[in-house]
Amino acid sequence: PQVLFNKTDIWAILKEHDSPERLKGFLSNVTSTSILYIKQNRYDKHKEIIDKVKKIIDTNYQTDISLQEMAKNVFISPCYLSTLFKNETNMSYKNYVIDVKIKKAKEMLINTDTPVYKIVSNIGYRNPQHFSNLFQKKTGLLPNEYRAKYKSK
Repeated sequence: PQVLFNKTDIWAILKEHDSPERLKGFLSNVTSTSILYIKQNRYDKHKEIIDKVKKIIDTNYQTDISLQEMAKNVFISPCYLSTLFKNETNMSYKNYVIDVKIKKAKEMLINTDTPVYKIVSNIGYRNPQHFSNLFQKKTGLLPNEYRAKYKSK
């Protein structure tokens, strides 16, 4: 009512619509406004959930939080979170996690002299070879090559 009628007397508004055509037009406007309001609320809620998920991933990149665990954190089903995440970010949950870890690894490679195997461990991977393959797939370079290319700049 606050959105649709903005503190006006609904009965007075309805009395103004004295013909079926005018009433139909009025109800059509009410319906359209209601639908837009509901869509905006859903969008806001979805955005809030995805922002929370991204923040959790960004601050806990060194742990491997599964989609199922994350869904529990935001109180929705894993399937719904997966769909929602894909719709809101245009990428899968898994790919987002990988991208965050790769980004953190890039920062560590450029800004520290930490050995690659320790960086791999610090970002939550157990297998350095697996990480190197992922890193190369995403960047086109192996971690040591990336460090050599960008650290000097």
